[in-house]
Amino acid sequence: MLWFFNRHLIVFHKLAGDKDPNSIPLWHAAFWVQVHNLPKGVTSEGTARQLGDFIGKFMEYDSTLVTRGGSKFMQIRVLLDVQIPLKRKKRISIEQNKFIYALF
Repeated sequence: MLWFFNRHLIVFHKLAGDKDPNSIPLWHAAFWVQVHNLPKGVTSEGTARQLGDFIGKFMEYDSTLVTRGGSKFMQIRVLLDVQIPLKRKKRISIEQNKFIYALF
């Protein structure tokens, strides 16, 4: 479970039984990530998995393209290591010698 306080991430974990709280690593959190700047033919589950594994660890994706403010984007749920800086973009080859950047 995630919360934010004063613009800082707080990660909670429900303890099971007699677990020692100091033995639970709180380094991973699940987030929905918006992926922008993708052409229409590149919004498949395979692409979502590849991008999700690039960002962190792919969990699931929303198969519908969301439209807000005139722009469309894909939503991917990923498990992120909160100790590592966030990735902002990924270069994708769409044709021979033609590339785009998927923006997160």
